[in-house]
Amino acid sequence: MGEGKPKPKGAWHTVKPFINLGTAGMLATCVIQPIDMTKVRIQLGEGSAGQVIKTMLENEGVRAFYKGLSAGLLRQATYTTARLGSFSDYVWIVIEPTKFVSLAVEGQG
Repeated sequence: MGEGKPKPKGAWHTVKPFINLGTAGMLATCVIQPIDMTKVRIQLGEGSAGQVIKTMLENEGVRAFYKGLSAGLLRQATYTTARLGSFSDYVWIVIEPTKFVSLAVEGQG
């Protein structure tokens, strides 16, 4: 009876999804931040997208597009890392619930 591939053990196997997906979320935040900052200023009534971008560059420079980035990165480093990092474990529980229950009963889960 083939059980399939055994689940790898070790710290790196456990931590890898959290590091990879947390880093991906943080990179996505860095890419989206200028667009989000422009959107917020449009919503505040500072003009159209072109006007807002021009005004931000003239008055505040490129750094204006990244105001508030630290809050976004902190959110990604905590909430998104935990949510996406644990995703594969939850999928495994849903797809193969009998294996999960038997491991839990045996004290291995």
